[in-house]
Amino acid sequence: DTEAPAPGTWLRSLHFNARLDYVQSCVLVRGGGGGDCPADRVPDHSSAPPSTGATATHLRRLLNAVGLQRLLLPAGDPDPAPLRIVVLGAGGCTVPAHLATALRHPAAVEAVEISPAVVEVAREWFGISAIPDETLRVHTSCALEWMRCAEQPIDVLLIDLESGASGASGEIRAPPPEVLAPAFLSRIAALVGRY
Repeated sequence: DTEAPAPGTWLRSLHFNARLDYVQSCVLVRGGGGGDCPADRVPDHSSAPPSTGATATHLRRLLNAVGLQRLLLPAGDPDPAPLRIVVLGAGGCTVPAHLATALRHPAAVEAVEISPAVVEVAREWFGISAIPDETLRVHTSCALEWMRCAEQPIDVLLIDLESGASGASGEIRAPPPEVLAPAFLSRIAALVGRY
């Protein structure tokens, strides 16, 4: 946890791929109980992950676009069905948790993360175990395989996949080449925005 400017708040970040300079997930946490012990702090998903500073992630501006997506839906339905949002590459689930809890309109979020260890960290330290399954469902699976098996239409698809450090430079490839393959792009076209 890194102390945030507001008293009693911290930013909790998840780093992996042996790169401490790369923030994979970040969430605001508030002091609970004693407040000085990280285990007593409570994640607050009402704020999007920061887009600037040492704990910044690249997704905050993208989350603003998801909020605007509802405005593009046809008008006239006073009680619209929840948006079905899928996040491929969920990491610490801060983005799916924010979408599941902070959007003005209801959303049913499916998060797909390949690493069971990362999902366990998300449950224990990033507060996703407190979010009901009908609002946020987390799948431990390969994102490409999960998409191949998906049958229900998707309103919004966020792809936050990377191939991990590779090559002599150790650079991260995002997205992985498989995501840009014609077969995968065709699968996306068949599921996304189908009303």
